[in-house]
Amino acid sequence: MNMDVRPPNLNLYRYDFRDLLLERAQTRTTTNPPRSEPLIADIFVSHPPPRSAPAPQGVGELKHAPTKKSENPDIKDTTDTVKQVDEKDDSWLPESAFKYNAASSYYKPALEVRRRMENEVRKRKKAGLPCPHTDRNFHCSALFIRCGDRIQFANPETLEQKNMPHNCLYRPKRAGKYILIVDDNKAVREFCKNSIELFFNYKSENIVTAGSGVEALKALNMFKLEGKQCGLLICDTELPGISGYDVVDQLFDRNYNTEVMLTKEQNRGTHQPRNFKGLQEIVPKKTVVKKIISKPFHSLTFINALKSLDINYLFE
Repeated sequence: MNMDVRPPNLNLYRYDFRDLLLERAQTRTTTNPPRSEPLIADIFVSHPPPRSAPAPQGVGELKHAPTKKSENPDIKDTTDTVKQVDEKDDSWLPESAFKYNAASSYYKPALEVRRRMENEVRKRKKAGLPCPHTDRNFHCSALFIRCGDRIQFANPETLEQKNMPHNCLYRPKRAGKYILIVDDNKAVREFCKNSIELFFNYKSENIVTAGSGVEALKALNMFKLEGKQCGLLICDTELPGISGYDVVDQLFDRNYNTEVMLTKEQNRGTHQPRNFKGLQEIVPKKTVVKKIISKPFHSLTFINALKSLDINYLFE
């Protein structure tokens, strides 16, 4: 009896995996008709979304996660969806020396969304309603929009500071305790300041004065850096450099929760521009400028004008 048992030829039982894939592909094309439109997965595979251009903050998500260059060295400061471009050194425009500018393909939709969101915040502030972009800790989740009540770390901010939580000083039906008096005449500034201290028993350190529109805008920027909120602006319309109307327009554009009273020369003064935003109704019967008084005025006239603003909560 022959006990010699040879091992079987394994090549006869070997099945190539590539043949299996080819067989499945042939049966799929014969049984399933070809797709006329690509699937969503195919679109993302063939055209992956850009990694260096995230959605603008406030558009599509509440808050961006902070991004560090150490984790991804390909990230650059110029790839931000909303970047801040330096202006001229002698510029008096808001935010001191920089402005917002949308980048790349997000320019048009981001600009429209920003304006719509700023208009909504402006209306809610004037109506005394809570801001929809702050959480329970009063952290702003829409750094993409302009807000005069949001604290700023520097001017301008670095990329690391932009990713830090920003506190908002806005509170419904409550104004800031600081008063800003703007007039090119020092005697008028001292008169208004002393009248408020005497009749309302107001603290002198909470009253800030400025002699021009440029100084007024710088004082507003300092309020943001120091974490202070301006509750009342008393501004003259005729100022050196820029007029008081321009200062009020900046308050409107930057969404300050500030009451405004203008002083104007009776017989002369700067002509009010047609596109003055201070008299526009943000909500029915509520404008940025609530009162305009003529100069010269008596102390009782000045105090009665302040009382008519319905800002008693400011002097509590």
